[in-house]
Amino acid sequence: MNALEFDALNALANALTCSEPEFAGLLLGELDRATVYSSGALPDQTVVMNSIVEYVDEVSGRIRIVKLVFPNRLGASTSHVSITSPVGIALIGLSVGDTTMCRFPNGRQRRLRVLGVTPPDESSLA
Repeated sequence: MNALEFDALNALANALTCSEPEFAGLLLGELDRATVYSSGALPDQTVVMNSIVEYVDEVSGRIRIVKLVFPNRLGASTSHVSITSPVGIALIGLSVGDTTMCRFPNGRQRRLRVLGVTPPDESSLA
């Protein structure tokens, strides 16, 4: 991710430490592992904020296409996934072909595999 996105996600995670400590901890863990790239140097097909991501739940076989957004941009769209959700935290920073385990608050786990990533367009960065 780029430095601006890293800083915004770090601030969000720190703001969530009191109200949602589990998600804050998971997000901070992802940020600890993140590679911060200079603008324009991010590898292609990498999930960043406002990316459109196609992934498969390898347990159920269900394929979803979602847009990864900040919580204040969630709105009513079922195709938007917040970075503070288990799926959002699991997907950030992955690339096409990567798999990860996603753990939900009820203890259920799912293995997710990224099938495709469309980078954010300029209008979604404003």
